Amino acid sequence: MQSDPDEKEFCVMNWFTRLFRRPVADWNFDSEQGDSEPEGTISVPRAARTVSDKMPSFSDSASSIEHRRRPNDERDRSRALRQAFRPSQPVQKLKLFSGRTQLLRRVIRAIQDQHMHVVVYGDRGIGKTSLLHVVRELAGNANYVVSYTSCGEDSDFYETMRTILGRIPRLFDANIDPTAGEVERGGSLADLLPQGNLTVAQISDVMANIEGTRVLILLDEFDRTRSEKFRNSIAELIKNLSDRSIKVQMLIAGVASNLTDLIAHVPSIRRNIIGIPVPNMTEDEVRQMLQRGFSAGKLSIDKTAMDPLVEASGGLPYLAALLGQHAAMACADAGQAVVSKEHVQASVGLAAEDIGNRLSPFSRHVVERQGEISSDSPLAILARCAVSHGGIISDPDALKLIPHLDESAAALLAMVQDDPLESRYFVEDGVSAYIWLRTAALTY
Repeated sequence: MQSDPDEKEFCVMNWFTRLFRRPVADWNFDSEQGDSEPEGTISVPRAARTVSDKMPSFSDSASSIEHRRRPNDERDRSRALRQAFRPSQPVQKLKLFSGRTQLLRRVIRAIQDQHMHVVVYGDRGIGKTSLLHVVRELAGNANYVVSYTSCGEDSDFYETMRTILGRIPRLFDANIDPTAGEVERGGSLADLLPQGNLTVAQISDVMANIEGTRVLILLDEFDRTRSEKFRNSIAELIKNLSDRSIKVQMLIAGVASNLTDLIAHVPSIRRNIIGIPVPNMTEDEVRQMLQRGFSAGKLSIDKTAMDPLVEASGGLPYLAALLGQHAAMACADAGQAVVSKEHVQASVGLAAEDIGNRLSPFSRHVVERQGEISSDSPLAILARCAVSHGGIISDPDALKLIPHLDESAAALLAMVQDDPLESRYFVEDGVSAYIWLRTAALTY
């Protein structure tokens, strides 16, 4: 039975009435009566139904992101700058990686020449994940089989190992003919594991038969794992891999001030691992990073602007990328080709606002209550120490300033556990950077 057209029209009209709480007949979409409208009507002028030239808009089509032209106009310059400076994302490719040459060399030597398991550690935003991605690319180029896993609070050791072994082709099993059906069908070493619960010994036995390659397992964000069982199982596996000279190595990354914090409860494997701290970038490395980013957008930077930009970064890759992005975009938005000191000043204020907006209301309120924070104030000095030394304040002269803080500012700090120096750190991530940038905004 077909519906009456009038009935359909009534249903549609009734739906509009319920949705907008006003009869459709009262909606006036094409009024030509100027500013005055009959009482009780809602007018949508034609001008409001088109995008104003003055309104901001997305400059990229999402479907064209992977098909970019060579930079030859302002839109492509903005794209290039956004690709070059990614403060919210780790570097994924070697071609976008800057500096850290000595650190990379040390990690590669530990893996390749010493055949050790490596733990890299440091504060948030220091570049650990970027380092792991670059090592993954370099090891892959050297024909390692590389498996990257980001740990979480609920990471399960056995599921993680099944996934990792599932990425290693059966071709590398010494006990199988390379022409066997399992290899031709694309099987993996995970096929050799029994169903159900596993033991570290069973996983070690499967890995012991790897031949024709070396395997590098990258475990990122290891500090996020709260499971003692997971940590202990990883430690036991490292011991088995080392004792049996199995061709599998681990590169573990996590937030910590030292190796003891990260692998505190596994003293038996200390001789099997090398701990490598990830330090702040040097000034030359920051300059290289910034210069590469500006060049990608066909920008240059004035000599008087580079030094304050490098200093404001504090050697943190995250801050350098954030400041570089804001300075470059300010320059491009002004239609200029040279990043000036004025663009740097603007970038410091914008970066401080970005970080401040992520803080808890308490932390931001406490910092803002301090008013203008001069570079020689106790809070600024403590923040600078934290930014420059992996988040930890251990300098005796800086620690002497803590009693000079007011009660609320002192509450931003906590003591490092079991530290004989009674070092301190800012409880909330980002507070030290926020204070430092507020100080820098006054200086520049």
